[in-house]
Amino acid sequence: MPKYFHYAFILSVCIAVETAGAWKVEGQFIMESTSFFHSPQFEDQARDHFSLQLEPEFRSSISQKAHLIFTPYYRWDKADSQARHFDLRELSLQSYAGDWEWTIGISRVFWGVTESLHLVDIINQTDLVVSLDGETKLGQPMIMLGWKTDIGMLESFILPCYRARTFAGPNGRLRMEPSVQSGLDDLSCRSPDNSLDFALRWSHTRNDVDLAVSYFNGTSREPNLILITQDSKTWFKDSYEDIRQLGLELALVNDGWLWKLEAIHRTHQSTSFWATVGGFEYTFTGIGTTSWDLGLLMEYQYDDRGELPNVLAQNDIFLGQRWVWNDFSDTDFLAGVVVDGDNSQRRTLRIEFGRRLSNSVALSAQAYFFSSEDLVDPGYVLRRDDHLRLSLEYYF
Repeated sequence: MPKYFHYAFILSVCIAVETAGAWKVEGQFIMESTSFFHSPQFEDQARDHFSLQLEPEFRSSISQKAHLIFTPYYRWDKADSQARHFDLRELSLQSYAGDWEWTIGISRVFWGVTESLHLVDIINQTDLVVSLDGETKLGQPMIMLGWKTDIGMLESFILPCYRARTFAGPNGRLRMEPSVQSGLDDLSCRSPDNSLDFALRWSHTRNDVDLAVSYFNGTSREPNLILITQDSKTWFKDSYEDIRQLGLELALVNDGWLWKLEAIHRTHQSTSFWATVGGFEYTFTGIGTTSWDLGLLMEYQYDDRGELPNVLAQNDIFLGQRWVWNDFSDTDFLAGVVVDGDNSQRRTLRIEFGRRLSNSVALSAQAYFFSSEDLVDPGYVLRRDDHLRLSLEYYF
């Protein structure tokens, strides 16, 4: 990572602290330890990892209807230098007036309703070295204009720059073999065809139904990996295509049932495909004489490209359960497994636990277990990367 990123981070924090009288400051500091249950399969990899993350958030009200948000982020990793990085998660001016709202700067936007896979979510790039589930995102430069009408919310996005995905380096775990060396700088303001990325989204809530339709035209957030060999060295280089994507989100609440659906149709170059993920979550409230809630989840994942090396969810089933204690410590537990419908030997088990230890300190745990015996399966490279990640989180 270039040294100026370190300097930019330190300078950003100093500026914000200097003007702290005009800012509302909150955020989080995370100490994270990851223990792998098996020895590394590649000689450069470390057995255990330790990282520190700092993400302060500074908010300032310019007026009653305009706010400035500044959220720098820094991650330090003991074992993997490629996993150390600085990012601006937010640096934006947000305002609203009547039925209109707008955001200009760097921000984060989430689309989607399902649990196991986020097909529709495409505005922000995934920060893969921070979280394997794809829910942690890099900041995205944008201009967003929203208009609230009687028939829903219409949002338009102009995205002048795009981000390259973060990947673990040669010393990191949960990586490809060979490792990925990003072919782009951390921020690129040129798409493959030099055009400007843009997106539109209409969303509406009526009674117990949430519905959204979106369109994206620009640089894909999912990279193609190209094998490069040079000077007796081999590595993967990431490449990003121009795509057009039409997305659908649907959520329906009916008593204890929550039905969910995401679907996309994506076109790039001369080919196109469609993919979907959908299912339900049924919640039993007040188990026995307790205040606990138990949610049962099932989702089906389909991609009509079939069994290609870069397609992980072409015919898979997700089964899970969610326990919520409803106590003062916000204790919750989630366990879910994804099973390949074509090969039952390919499975991914995910377990998550969270609990507040005090008003400002929380403990979370996340475990992944990978099973694959197919040499051509993209998950085969992770077969020795079962791990437990413990995080101690301080909120201020």
